[in-house]
Amino acid sequence: MSSAPTTAKKALRVGLIRNGKIVEERLFRHQEAVTIGVAPRVTFSVDSPLLGQSFTLLAHRGGIYRLAFVEGMQGKIATDDATVNLDDSVISLETLKSQQLVTRSGREYHLPLTETTRGKVVMGETTLLFQFVLPPLEPVQPVLPEAAQYSIWTTIYNERIYLASLLLWTVISVVLLAWGRVQKMEPLSKADMLKKLPDRFAKLVMEKPVEIKPMATDPSLLSDERKKDVADADADRGKAEKKPTEQQRAAMKKRIASKGLIGLIGTTRSDRGGGAVANLFAEGGLGQDLDAALATVGGVQVASSDTPVTARSAASGSAAKADIGDLATSGGGQVALGGKQEKQLQANITRGDAEIEGSLDEPTINRVVQRHMSGIKYCYERELKRNANLAGKIVLRWTIEESGRVSGIEIEQDTMQNRNVSECMKSKVRTWRFPAPGGGSVLVAYPFIFQSSG
Repeated sequence: MSSAPTTAKKALRVGLIRNGKIVEERLFRHQEAVTIGVAPRVTFSVDSPLLGQSFTLLAHRGGIYRLAFVEGMQGKIATDDATVNLDDSVISLETLKSQQLVTRSGREYHLPLTETTRGKVVMGETTLLFQFVLPPLEPVQPVLPEAAQYSIWTTIYNERIYLASLLLWTVISVVLLAWGRVQKMEPLSKADMLKKLPDRFAKLVMEKPVEIKPMATDPSLLSDERKKDVADADADRGKAEKKPTEQQRAAMKKRIASKGLIGLIGTTRSDRGGGAVANLFAEGGLGQDLDAALATVGGVQVASSDTPVTARSAASGSAAKADIGDLATSGGGQVALGGKQEKQLQANITRGDAEIEGSLDEPTINRVVQRHMSGIKYCYERELKRNANLAGKIVLRWTIEESGRVSGIEIEQDTMQNRNVSECMKSKVRTWRFPAPGGGSVLVAYPFIFQSSG
């Protein structure tokens, strides 16, 4: 196993897990050694018969970090470095020893690490996780300029102009206050207030309008012509106010029944001999002259509640009561429609066994993943339309923070080799929300297997 020197760009992050909960996490910016044991000054306090008082787990020598472990320790190492000659991206400590990928010094085994290496070491119920990350920027302490470090009293005493202006305004305020108390302000009367008002605001007094009554007509004072005009006006007013009687209304209907096109439309059952309507709408009637058909109209029937509406036969002109069932269509043809048939591809996604380090159990994480499987399926189906043979396995690794949000999403394994699918999946997982872990953040490695059928 070849080693590449680590650069100072990344720092070592180590987390201590007990009983499935992260109890301590540290970030080493300055290439410090990581020690474990029961001694007072060890980095992490771990009680194990494999360690003794103090054991150096991670040490920085020769420009790189080296992992040390002994017989009885379990764990796995993962790396994304292409220069590392491993058959799998994840390998156990036992495999490292059997393949002679580590060096031995006494009872200890040493493994050089790179910036892409991450792993875990298990000792009973205690697990140590480590990886290299970009450290956050250290906050810069703000420094006030030298001129702003003086006290407010020093500034006031040094500024003579400020003191002079403050004294001047104090004197003016005292003078104005004294002048206001000397002046006696007496309230003005209503008459004085009205005198001081401008003319355009003068009060307008409106007289009550005089009611003009119509002059009574005295016939003795009118001339003969005027008397005649008054009599004619009274007679016309009486005629206008007189309402027509029922007999006048019936006579009016009878006169209207013999006029116009209404007789053509209002033909009733009593017209047994046919008429213009029968002739017009009978077979061949539409071909004759319209003026000749309308010339036979002899009257108009006014429709009323006692006059039934009838339907005439087109051939004989006979009448019968019309019903909605008389409307029907026949002779309709059928049109057969054909469409282009395309081969449909079915996307099949299988979830593998997840690796979980933290307080959340696998069923809880599976429920959240299952709820968002439609988004993962969308990423796969979108590229499946372009490549029908697209298939493979993608393993996503992410961290569930204490708030339930997802961070640190990485592609641990990708046999599909389709960047569009993997980047789409990372964007979908970034929006997922998990239940808040009770014992710190949780590390998850989740495999997805993609296949198509159809």
